[in-house]
Amino acid sequence: MRKSLKSITLAALLFASAPPAWSQSTHMPPNLPQRPEGYINLQSSISVGLPYNDGAPVESQIETAQRMIYSLAAKQCELVLSTIASDCKMSNLSNNLNSQRLQRDNAQITVTAQITMIVKLK
Repeated sequence: MRKSLKSITLAALLFASAPPAWSQSTHMPPNLPQRPEGYINLQSSISVGLPYNDGAPVESQIETAQRMIYSLAAKQCELVLSTIASDCKMSNLSNNLNSQRLQRDNAQITVTAQITMIVKLK
């Protein structure tokens, strides 16, 4: 019994000391594009919520919400160009999907997008 307790303790110590070594990676991230001189990063967030329909497939409802958010995201540079910028390129886009079906009358599907643009101000 005492010998197995020592083995378990030793194994636990070895396992606990390994994560710092695992976190030291030699992997280098890919070269990210450099922002040209005179440009800034501009971030925008868009959220779309649609009522959840029990009678329709959830996949098609999610796709509809995502199409709406992508359509709005595609127009962000147009909006920025018509107001504050002379040049604009979308550099990053991510989205999150949330489905809340706790209450039947209040159920909805929400998609939120985070957009990063590289912009040259006017």
